Amino acid sequence: ILAFNRKKPSDPLVKMIDRECDDFNEWIKRYGTFIQNIRIISCKRENVWAQQPEKWSIAAIGIDTANRVLFIHSPSPHSPHDFINMLLALPIQIAQAMYVEGGTEAQLYIQTDTQEFEFIGGYENDHKGDDLIARPIPNVIGIKKRLVLLK
Repeated sequence: ILAFNRKKPSDPLVKMIDRECDDFNEWIKRYGTFIQNIRIISCKRENVWAQQPEKWSIAAIGIDTANRVLFIHSPSPHSPHDFINMLLALPIQIAQAMYVEGGTEAQLYIQTDTQEFEFIGGYENDHKGDDLIARPIPNVIGIKKRLVLLK
């Protein structure tokens, strides 16, 4: 469960709650917003997705050991099990992760003042050509930079 909108400054800005390691009843008091999805990397840094033959693009959200949020997208199709093993092998020190979407709905869109990026997903047997377009997506997680004035 991804928790944010903390109620006290002493809590992390974002917390990934794994009910095998964390008491959700305690954390629910400390945050205002929660998103639940399928965990793929447990609180013990273990791959929890069984191997399967199908491959597709994956969008995920993770937390590294420094408590930074990672928005992850793989446009290349992989089995989720293999994709998770690739994440665990990276030097980014990912601590936990949750699957948020797969296939054509696995998309990542980034817009800044000067740049725009759109990453589109697919399946193993999809035709990859210039005709790829973003599909309607079932869920959106949006973030916006905000100005914070320090006194």
